Formats: sequence, structure tokens, C-alpha cells
Amino acid sequence: MSRARTPLALALVFAALFLLAFAGTTAASFGLAFRYGGAPGFGIARIVGPAGAGLAALALLAAAAVIGVAAALRPGGRWRKLLYVLPIYLLGFTLVGVALLALRIGTTGPFALIWLAAGVLSSIVAAIVALLRMPLGDRALRRALAAIRAAGWLSALAWLGVLATIVIVLTSAPSPAAGGFGGQPGEGGQGGPAQGPGGQRGGSPAPLLIGGALLTLFGALELASIRRAGRAATSIGAPADAAPVDVGREAGQAVYSAAAITIVALAAAQLVPIAHDNPPAQTAIRWDSDQTAALARRACMDCHSNETAWPWYTYVAPGSWLTRSHVAGGRGELNFSELNNIRSFRLARLPDDVARQIRSGSMPPADYLLMHPDARLTDAEKQQLIQGLQDSLAASLPK
Repeated sequence: MSRARTPLALALVFAALFLLAFAGTTAASFGLAFRYGGAPGFGIARIVGPAGAGLAALALLAAAAVIGVAAALRPGGRWRKLLYVLPIYLLGFTLVGVALLALRIGTTGPFALIWLAAGVLSSIVAAIVALLRMPLGDRALRRALAAIRAAGWLSALAWLGVLATIVIVLTSAPSPAAGGFGGQPGEGGQGGPAQGPGGQRGGSPAPLLIGGALLTLFGALELASIRRAGRAATSIGAPADAAPVDVGREAGQAVYSAAAITIVALAAAQLVPIAHDNPPAQTAIRWDSDQTAALARRACMDCHSNETAWPWYTYVAPGSWLTRSHVAGGRGELNFSELNNIRSFRLARLPDDVARQIRSGSMPPADYLLMHPDARLTDAEKQQLIQGLQDSLAASLPK
């Protein structure tokens, strides 16, 4: 199986590039859903592609897990064991990022996405290094090959979804109701009538075509590498693992090594400077009542003003990073201490935007409520806060 290591590593690289290209293509062509959502088959194609990509990502993580576990259980000295544990440790870091997204922690800003992206990138790199440099047994390599092969076929399913989307976009007329963002169907001016491909604000097919070309390239290279690895694997006999390993002892040492890595990582994280600032207020909001002011301080002011309270956990990373992300995002979106800095085009719709965020439960965010249960509002309190904020903003915003 040693001959299969290099093509396996290449398959991992191209599979990761395929998924990155798929994510970029999906984001860049999001507007097409407004233009062609009513076209026959468009909805199915937009389901098949992400489903295939999501399952391919799971298969890729399974391959990384197989490689990581095999590396972590290899015997080695104290320092070498730290290196052996690193692939599975970084995979665990990635899974924490998945949990953050599932629990809606750090999702009001880029915190959770940055965590997940860093975890995925580092775990794939570590798995590639382990494939090329670490003493993995033949059995582990065969299992990794099976997982990567599954990722390859699922990537092909994602590619078919994108291909079907391209065909539909190029052969279908935009929906008559696709007036773009900000307009009404059939209106001129902001929305305007539906136009031909590339001529409407709902999205251009160019990113989709570029993305399809990249997916074709990376997918073909991925499948070719998998085939090379498969031929190398079948050209030799039965699996020939190294000498038996004391799994219990090596697993225990792996846990100790992971704990050591965590301690070092947390200590290094504390060196990243995080600002705990409360700049002077530039404006004073005119509260319509003491009740509105009290509700706003419970649920809003920590992130949406220059009166942020900084508890002890905001001085300990990664809690400090998460809190800073909340505060920076909140102040950038709406700062009750700097109402004079709100851009003119937002003034008219701001009260309605605030009402919609509170009514939908987006604000206060779920992770803020975990540490601030007093910010949880009843339905009656939400309605009172919405009405009070609308009246207060109407009296406080510049005319």
C-alpha cells in the first residue's frame, strides 16, 4: 500500500479543492435562485448538488478520521507522539466548529465560520502529511481509500447537480416575477422587468459557468487520483500491518498528548490582544419610557451601544474572541450610542428592521442568551420592546 500513499494524498487535495470550489460557486450564484427558481427541475438540481457535496464532505472527514486514529495509535516517543496525535486533534477541532454552527454559537458574526474553515483546512493538511510521512498500516490505508472513493462518487453527484443547474439556466427564461432585489414584479427602475441571462440584478450565470469548469477540473483530478490509488492497492496482496500495537496504552498516551496540545494552544491564545473598549457616547437616545430603557439594557445594549459590560470570561480566549465578534458586529449594525453615524439610506427602514429581528428571535442571539438568561424575553416583553424601540428611534434618529 505504500505506493498508494501519494495518489491518496492527491485525492484528498483535489477533493478538498472541489468542495471549496462548490461552496464558492454556490455562494456566487445564489442570486440565480431568484431568477430561475420557477424553472422546471431547478429546485431539484439545487437540492442534489448541496446534498452530494455535504455527503462528500462527511466522507472526506471519515477518511481524515481513519488516518488520524491510525496515526494517533502508532507507538512513539513523547515528542513524536504529539505529531502523531495532531491529525485527529485537528479533526476534533473541526467537529467543535460543526457543533458551534449547530448550536448557533458565534453565528451572528464570522466566528463560527472562521473556526470551522480553519479546522477543515488544518485537518486536511494534517491528514495529507500523515499519509505521506507517518507510519500508517496497510489496513488503515485501505479504509481511508474506501472513504475517499465514496467522497469521489458523492462529489460526482454534486457535480451533476451543478451541471443540471447550468443547463437549466442556459436554456430557460427567467421567471417573470424575478424583479431582482428591492423591486416589484414588472416594475421599472429598481426592480425592472425580467431580462435575459446576464442582464438582470438577480444574478449572472458567469460565476456558475466558471465554478462548473473548476468543479469539472478538480473532480476529474480527484477521480483520477482515486483510480491510481485503487490500482496501487490491488497490485499487492492482503493487508500487511506493522507489529501489533497495545491499543489501550497508545490511546492513553494519545489522550495525554491531546491534553498537552490543548493547554499549549489555550496559553498561546491568551497572547492575542482583544480590545475591551467603551468609547464615549456621541448621541443619547431618547427613551420613550423607563420600561423600554430597562428592556433594551437587558437584551440589547451590551452589543449595540458603547456601554458594554465586560465579564471575566471576555478576558479569556476563545471567549474573548467570541464576545469581541458580537460587540463589533452589533455596534456596526446598530449603535445606540452613535445614532448620528447611521447612513441615511438606513434611517427610514431601521425601526422595521429592528422589529423584525426581535420578533423572529434572531435578537438577542442564542449564544448570548446562554450566558445572559436575564436577556430572554417573553412574547409580551418582545412586543413592548419593539414598540418602545420604534417610538424611541423615531424621536432620536436624525431627520
